[in-house]
This record gives sequence, structure tokens and C-alpha cells, in this order.
Amino acid sequence: MITRAKKQMKKLSFPSILLLAALALLAACAGTGSTPKTLPPIADASVACPSRTSPVLFPAAAGEAEQLLERVVVSADPESATSLVARGWDSSRGNDRDTTVALFDLALTRPDSNTPADRIHWSYGWAMFNLHDHRCALAHFEQARQAAPDQVRWLPQTLAVTYWQLGERDAALGWYDEAARNEPGCWIDARAAERCTRRWLRQERRALGELLSEWKRRRFEDAENN
Repeated sequence: MITRAKKQMKKLSFPSILLLAALALLAACAGTGSTPKTLPPIADASVACPSRTSPVLFPAAAGEAEQLLERVVVSADPESATSLVARGWDSSRGNDRDTTVALFDLALTRPDSNTPADRIHWSYGWAMFNLHDHRCALAHFEQARQAAPDQVRWLPQTLAVTYWQLGERDAALGWYDEAARNEPGCWIDARAAERCTRRWLRQERRALGELLSEWKRRRFEDAENN
């Protein structure tokens, strides 16, 4: 048995052995349930997410903002944060930033058991991510974490792709490390990531793919250097 194992090891290339070692290390750490890292200071969403619906930030557009907010309130289901979030998401897909912000801001005034504040901020963050306002997205992801600090399974990979889009590579890779340790079954390789992101939008999956490629490249470099 030992002789057979040695023969099989000889067939493996050096990079393959390094990959196996890296996978084993991540698998060993996967069950530790490590606490998410402390984020650097992030601007408040009201500052990070300026909109023409804000008469304070855009006083010349105050009348326009009031008209938009009036249309949103009149057409919205007054009892349902869920419907506001759904409509906000649809507006973001239509590239209508001001309506998106107005709808999500209104949803935040009426969270309920079906759509609590953390879920509103989380959806708000992804809506802004897909509107290419990644700094605003980051602010809402942080507020989602503050609203429900014990429900952060989604956090590492979400922050990883957001920092990646902001061009902050080290922060992105650090958070991807966290995601791979916490859920290696989702984030350890491209096949696993594809399975776990079937409901992500194309640009979200593209960003994750770029990040994963760089993460794997750096891990190989670290393994070779050590």
C-alpha cells in the first residue's frame, strides 16, 4: 500500500502537489468559523450615495426630487417593504439610479418581519453594485452587517467582489481568503463558485471570476515561496 502511494505521488507534478497542500490547509480551516475582519471606516450611506432625490445635496433639484418621491409613494404598496425592494431592484436593472435610491430609502422607513432592515440594505447594496456605484454598495453592505451582525454568511464574498470592483486588490483578496476558509465548498475553485453563484447576474459573476483567478495565482506564488 505504501509503495503504491509513493508511485502515485511521483506521478504528480510539483504544482499539483502544491495545490493539494493548499486545498488541505483551507479544508482544515473551514470549520473554524472565524470572525469576519474589522472593516476600515466606511462613509455613511447618505454621504456615500448622493442622489438627485436629495434636496440637501442638490438644492437646485429640490422640486424634481419632491415630484419623484411623490410618484414613488403614490405608486408603492404602503404596507410592503418587500414590494418596494422588488421595485427598487427593477429600477436598478433599468439603470434608473434616482428611482432606485428613492424606493430603497422608502423601504428602509418600513422594514417588517418579511423584509427586515438588514435584507433591505443587502439588496440596496447589490442594486448599487450593479449600477456601478461600488462605494455606495459597500456602505449599504456595512449597514446590513450592523443591522444583523450574527447573519454574515454572505459577507466575505460580497465584500471581496465589491473591493475588487473598487480596485482595492489586497482587501478583496483578504476577504476572499475569508470566504474560502468559511465555505470551501463554494469558493475554493471555479467549478464550486459557478455552482454557488447560479443566481448572480452576469457582471457579478464576471467580477468574481476575475477575483478568483487572481486569488489562485497568489496562493500558488505563496506556496512556491514557502
